[in-house]
Amino acid sequence: MAKGRTCLITAIILIAVFFGMMALGGVILMAFFQGGSPSIEEDSILVCDFRGAIGERPSTDLQHLIWDERPVNLTETVRLLHAAADDDRISSVVVRLGAMTGFGWGTGAEIREGLAAIREARKPVEVHFEAGGDLSYYVASAATRIHLSPGGALFVDGIYGEVQFMKNLYGKVNISWEAVTAGEYKSYPETYISESMSAPFRKQIDRLLDDRFDSYLEAIAGGRGMSALSARNRIDEGPYLVPQDAIDAGLVDTLSFWSDFARSSGINEEGETPHLSIEEYRDGGGDPGRDASHEVGIVYVVGDIMPGGSRDGFGQTVAGSETLVEEIDRAAEDDDIEAIILRVSSPGGSVTASDAIWKALERAKEQKPVIASMGDVAASGGYWISAGADAIVCDPTTVTGSIGVFALRPSWDRLLDRVGIGVEEFTRGENAAMFQSAKPWTESHRALVEKGIVHSYDQFLERVSVGREMDVAEVKKIAGGRVWMGASAKRIGLVDELGGIMRAIEIAKEHAGIDADEMVALRYFPEEKSLWEQIRDGEFSIRSLGEVVRGALRGEIDRAVERGVRGAVDHALRPYGLGGASVENFGGGGGDRFVAPGAMNGTGNAPGAMLARLPWRLSE
Repeated sequence: MAKGRTCLITAIILIAVFFGMMALGGVILMAFFQGGSPSIEEDSILVCDFRGAIGERPSTDLQHLIWDERPVNLTETVRLLHAAADDDRISSVVVRLGAMTGFGWGTGAEIREGLAAIREARKPVEVHFEAGGDLSYYVASAATRIHLSPGGALFVDGIYGEVQFMKNLYGKVNISWEAVTAGEYKSYPETYISESMSAPFRKQIDRLLDDRFDSYLEAIAGGRGMSALSARNRIDEGPYLVPQDAIDAGLVDTLSFWSDFARSSGINEEGETPHLSIEEYRDGGGDPGRDASHEVGIVYVVGDIMPGGSRDGFGQTVAGSETLVEEIDRAAEDDDIEAIILRVSSPGGSVTASDAIWKALERAKEQKPVIASMGDVAASGGYWISAGADAIVCDPTTVTGSIGVFALRPSWDRLLDRVGIGVEEFTRGENAAMFQSAKPWTESHRALVEKGIVHSYDQFLERVSVGREMDVAEVKKIAGGRVWMGASAKRIGLVDELGGIMRAIEIAKEHAGIDADEMVALRYFPEEKSLWEQIRDGEFSIRSLGEVVRGALRGEIDRAVERGVRGAVDHALRPYGLGGASVENFGGGGGDRFVAPGAMNGTGNAPGAMLARLPWRLSE
């Protein structure tokens, strides 16, 4: 055992040294080979490749740090698109689109809004697909012309969603779930405790799908010059697996390979037409706030809200309350920052962590304006932390609300009996086994949980009541765990304005007393630093690399445990013909699939994964 531990420590040190040498080599190479900022010539074409994921916040990827690469984040992307609309040096914009599985409809709405601004400035916007789905076509509908590869397909066929109920699946292996909820629409636990969908759950999903579909139809109709009824008919006739059919339907203008399109536009490698990528546009001075005298801070809340520090990678993104409280305090105390924008892209998480972030924002409001800007989803804990902002802005397709609380846990004592495992419990204290035992809650345990859930729900209602200046009775009418699309959320008073990050910046300027015509520089929290800056400031070292490697190894160990538990459950399922089964949560991960409110966040979706990582969960 000691020998194995020594080998593991040695391996960590060797890997850390290796990465440290790579980092040092990268800094040296950058010093020799890094060129100056690109120039922006007159009549340039801005070429945007949106086929991959666009990060909500600045990248912290080690590879990007070593080579000093800075992929544009969503805020930069949207701002640069709006800047291109007013930049006389930019004559037109070319966009490459694909499946767009890396983000959701709120992000798509912001990019579409930027492309629409360029089109409104009477500059051509050309979009090229090799293949695309509903989300990518929603974005593309803002273009002047749409091109599709002759061998491609257009999967424009509407929005699909499903909910899978796993009560009986777990029952086959003698695992049961119990839940306590505050709010009849707080539907997440139904996946585990019910065999089918309740009426409130169905009502809320239908409403969300209707709102999103209406936005989609409106976008197609406006962008392609047809009625909403015609747009609906085009969707019902899809998908368009024969490219010519997409042209005949009026959804696509021409068929062309990317290589031919790039050559004819002069934007291929040998092309003579001045062109630059969106990263080059940023680095060449395309950002209008680059030399501004006013600064606005953006604090990012991305991922599950949990206690402790923020972390990203190895399959999980966590917005840690300790990290965020520290960054909010830093932004509040910085005299150069005139307003704070809280950028929220989170489905919720811990009650305790959400309330700690809420309190930090209340302190910040005493010193400067705080504006909440919502991304794809800002529900549950994501709404809790936003509720107290001086103003709340969200996209029409943002999923928000979900004012409710639940507790959920599995009981697997019958499974242990079945596989022949005996358990002897020892307790000191009446309720010591409450969150530890594999057995179901007793009546007294459940009463205590219900008391805590009701308290958290009342606290949630109070936070919203004060922040939105509504009576608690009014809040209750729109709470109960209900989830709202952005347009509906504005109608009922949960948000103030519809729009993306650009509108949030405008409102922040208004609240800070900055003239509407004045440009503002954006500063991100946590602050973005290159590898060289981190080394210079003593924030990056072999030790920090060791932490990265150790985190990676710990992640592999966690996954190994998960695989072991999953394997045991799968083995137990084999007699029922279900060995190796994987249970997918509602909506999957983007595209035209609809993500259910309260879907599993960062916990995996196979039967064993649930047990390996979620013995107990308390969430708003």
